[in-house]
Amino acid sequence: MKAFPMMCACLSVVAVLCAGCAAPEPQPVDPGEPQMAEADGLQLKLEVSDHEVAVGDKLKVTLTAVNTHDEPINITSRTGALMLVHIWRETWAGWTTVKKYPEAATMAIVPWTLEAGEQREFDMDLTVGRDWPTAETIRLSAKLNGRPDVRPTVEIDVAPRDGE
Repeated sequence: MKAFPMMCACLSVVAVLCAGCAAPEPQPVDPGEPQMAEADGLQLKLEVSDHEVAVGDKLKVTLTAVNTHDEPINITSRTGALMLVHIWRETWAGWTTVKKYPEAATMAIVPWTLEAGEQREFDMDLTVGRDWPTAETIRLSAKLNGRPDVRPTVEIDVAPRDGE
């Protein structure tokens, strides 16, 4: 009988420790507006072609990176994908990643530089899949591969395909 209280105590400690292990949730956003995030001279602006989509729709994601410093910013992408997109849904435990794009990328480390004052645009075309959460507002965040500290987020309403 002494094992049960000890097991409950251990599980409580593990739950508290693991709470800090989860990926950071997307930031709150103002619907319909391009979103910005900035850290250490890197400014990112995220725009999507539409904030109300349905299964099967095409969605263009544009991430604009600007170096606001007087010195170059060196970034090392861990794969051939320079931009990463995450789709989030709100659950009882908070915001959870349900999809990541690109779904596959070359396993090549790609170093690149954003010169002082330079601006660079990254585009990704997504198709709203049947596996996306529907009939709810989701969040889409984007970041540069190699710079997880700067991640703007937008909200999108996803409707199911007609007749579903």
